[in-house]
Amino acid sequence: MAALWTAEDTIETWLSTELNSLADATNSATSSAKSNDASSTERRLYANVEIYIATQGSARAGDANVSLYIIPEVDDANYGDAANYQNYYAGSISLDAATTARYNILRNVLLPPSDFKVMLRNDTGQALAASANTVKAKRFSAEDV
Repeated sequence: MAALWTAEDTIETWLSTELNSLADATNSATSSAKSNDASSTERRLYANVEIYIATQGSARAGDANVSLYIIPEVDDANYGDAANYQNYYAGSISLDAATTARYNILRNVLLPPSDFKVMLRNDTGQALAASANTVKAKRFSAEDV
C-alpha cells in the first residue's frame, strides 16, 4: 500500500479585515467558524496556509514574525478560549526587517477533526498595513492507494 496526497481543495480566505492595522504584539479577532466535520468532503487532515503581509509603514523588527493559531470546538457549540491562544499554536513565519510585502507559506498544518476558528498574532514590531493582509488556505488529506 502507498499513500498519496489528495488534490487540494479550492483556496479559501480565513482572515482578511481582521488583520487591518493589527497592532504589534496583539492577536487578531478570530475568524468565522470553518467547518471540518459536516461531510466526507470536509474532513481534511491538513492545510497549506498562505500568509500575506502587505507593505508596512515602518521597517519590521529584526526578529519579526507572525503566528497562526487554530482554535477547535469539540461539542458542536463551544470553541476553545482564544485568551489562552498559546494552547492552539499551529505555526509561525519569520519576516525580514523591511517594509516590503511578503507571501509566506505554512506547509502541512494539521487540522482538527472538528469545526475551528483561526487567529493570527502580529509580532513584527510594527502595526500591519491598514488593508490587504490575508490568511488563505487550501485543505487536503492523504489517501491509501
